[in-house]
Amino acid sequence: MEACAKHREEWAEVLRIVCMFWIVLRHFVSASYMEEITLFLGGGGDNVFHYFFSVFAFLGGDIGNVVFMILTGFFMYGKAWNARRVIRLWLEVEFYSILSYVMIVAARYESFSMKGFMESCLPILSNQYWFISTYMVLSFFFPVLNLVISCLKRGQLKALLAISILFFSVFPTVGLGSSWLFDPNSIYIFVILYLFGGYIRKYDVSFKRGKLTAAFTIVLAVCMLSVPLFSYLNMNNPLAWIWGPARLPVILCGAILFGIAATFKGHDFNKISRFSFSVFGIYLFHNGKLLPLLLNIVGINNDTYYENSYIIHMIMAAAVVYLIGTVIEYIRINLLESVLLKILYKPIDFLERNVKDYFNYAFYD
Repeated sequence: MEACAKHREEWAEVLRIVCMFWIVLRHFVSASYMEEITLFLGGGGDNVFHYFFSVFAFLGGDIGNVVFMILTGFFMYGKAWNARRVIRLWLEVEFYSILSYVMIVAARYESFSMKGFMESCLPILSNQYWFISTYMVLSFFFPVLNLVISCLKRGQLKALLAISILFFSVFPTVGLGSSWLFDPNSIYIFVILYLFGGYIRKYDVSFKRGKLTAAFTIVLAVCMLSVPLFSYLNMNNPLAWIWGPARLPVILCGAILFGIAATFKGHDFNKISRFSFSVFGIYLFHNGKLLPLLLNIVGINNDTYYENSYIIHMIMAAAVVYLIGTVIEYIRINLLESVLLKILYKPIDFLERNVKDYFNYAFYD
């Protein structure tokens, strides 16, 4: 029974690995020559395979963000708020932020300054990583969001999700609404995706793999083909309607991909899922200030797009960085985190008990 329960969650770990690799690939492709994606095929000696591979990789970054937030809602719904979980993530962010700064200064990509060093020590407040910064702030509201999911009836929760998606996804996708309210990377969409994941968990929503696979293929194909079409029609930004996790096509792809993965509940993916521990570490390692140095190491620049081996180069570069990030994360967890947590757990637990007592466990349990 224990082994079966373990296998039920391995589908999600594999999904996390796939999405993170897709995100790394997107950042590398964007750095290669993203402007080329917005050009109509046939211009500048373009290669059709390079072109659509780039669009595919570009889409994957935001689809991955959507999937991660749905997974968060799915697994955090019904769980008590845990300060240890937040502290572990905070220590992880601190480690990679400081490591990145030290490495770029040592490699002379940036001169040392007290301001830069302080920003690396305060990565959440200085927004070094937009996704993690938003995620960590939102994590303090998970208990409140869980309460919303618990208190609302199924029809009410459906209505809330439908209205929220209309205002914060459909409208921005078609170019309606104020930019400050409908920022494609805003915290609003993270809340909606969390609620959606919690809804699936609460009502144990089932999925049919065949239909979802067909739907995912169709939506992804429409997104990819729309870019050269909108370029041909001389739209200012052909990527606008698929740029950011708030865009409706991106949300659809992410939600459908989650549903497809969920149909593999009970399957044994242990040989793959065991590497999921490094997912957030890889995001923090390859993104932010360290990205230019990593791009130089793996040989990616503005001309890489025109190489005959462009696709293979991108996949291999992403795989190498993913592997290096996994090794660094393994070392960090076993040599640094294990020691620090032993020191911090007692004061953290004391603080958590007092916070919960103050709020009478209303939200934080």
